[in-house]
Order: sequence, then C-alpha cells, then structure tokens
Amino acid sequence: MAERNQIEQIKNNEPAPVIPGGPTRLSTQVDLGKYKLIQRRQEINALLLEASCAVGSPLPPTFKLKDQELLLQIAHEHDPNGNPLIRKQAVQALGQMRSLEVVESLWGLVADREEHESIRIQAIASLGQVAPRLAGTLLETCLADPSPLIRGAAARGLAGSGDLGTLDRMREFYAAEEDRGVQQRLRESASIITGRFETRLAGFKAPKKRRGVQRPNQDEETEEGTAAA
Repeated sequence: MAERNQIEQIKNNEPAPVIPGGPTRLSTQVDLGKYKLIQRRQEINALLLEASCAVGSPLPPTFKLKDQELLLQIAHEHDPNGNPLIRKQAVQALGQMRSLEVVESLWGLVADREEHESIRIQAIASLGQVAPRLAGTLLETCLADPSPLIRGAAARGLAGSGDLGTLDRMREFYAAEEDRGVQQRLRESASIITGRFETRLAGFKAPKKRRGVQRPNQDEETEEGTAAA
C-alpha cells in the first residue's frame, strides 16, 4: 500500500478542462413582466408553501379556473430537485377544481403504485371533493391495494361517497383484512354510511381484545410471602 507522502507526490496528468466561454460569465437579468405564466407559477408556489405552515393555521388559498393547468403541471412533476411539499399542496388545491380533466388526473395519481403514498393519499381526499359520487366506485378498487395506508385512506374516503352497494363490498374486504387500522377505518366509514341510509350496521364486528394473563392481587402476594416466611 502506497504511503500518503507518495500519493501526494503523484502529479495529476489529466489536462485542465476547457470551459467554452471561460470559467466565469456575467449574470443575465430577465424581466418577468413579459412572462405572465412564470410570474403566476412563482405566486402559486408561494401560496402553496404558505398554506402548508402549521403555525397560525392559515386558510387554504383559493385558486381560479385559469390556474388549473399550472396546478395539474405541478401535481405531476417529478423533479428530483423540486419541493415534494409543493406537489402535495397542489394535489390538495386540485380539490377546488371540478372538471373531468382533474378527476382523471387525480385518479391517475391514486392508481399509480409507483407514486409516493403521501401524494396518493392526498389525491384520494381531493378526488372525494371533486367527484364524490364517482369517487365511491373508484376507491373500492383501492381496498385491494398492497399498502395498508392506501387501503385505510380509501376506507376513510368511502365514508362520504359510499352507498349501500359499496357497503356490501366493504363487508367482503373487512372480512379478509388483516390490518387492525384498516379494519377500524372500514368499520367507522360503514357506521357513517349506515347512519346516512338509516340501516343496521352488520358484518363489521370489531375483533375481540386479547385478554392478558391475570396477575395475583398485591395483597395476596404479600400474604403468601408472609406465610412462606
């Protein structure tokens, strides 16, 4: 193994890189007044980040229909150097836009299993706001998703969009569900649906709690210990 002083004596025989135009250049200032879309994108980014602040509970910003195209673009960006929080907030903001294009976009995010779970869960919530009746049928398919987080979010979303037909299929998934958290979400949503249709809740029996080993009373232990002594 070479000694450190020997390594330091080795000269770099690689030629110096040639940078076209030189290693330095003057910055160029651009007047964004000529680029309205870039201006609005920066404004939307700031609004989305401001709404994500937990301090002070800021009200969510209200967007106009003309902002739909930019919000859709942000929601589907996969820039490794971008801010994932802005994406999530954009998906949430799409819940204000009631259009078929938004429904298709949100469902694409929900169904994409390569997408991050936080984005998919937010898309489930926004989908329920944009198209509550249509969301019921779509979210039923999510009850078979490999991720328990997605199954739980879908079960929660069905509380506002499910009907009696949905309730029957929820019973089937509940019987096969192994995750206790998802079971609870299904049971809570089923209770809301049955309350809305004034019907009886059946088929969502909560699992029995496991009984622990009964420990002897402390006084009994003391008496037994005294007798033994």
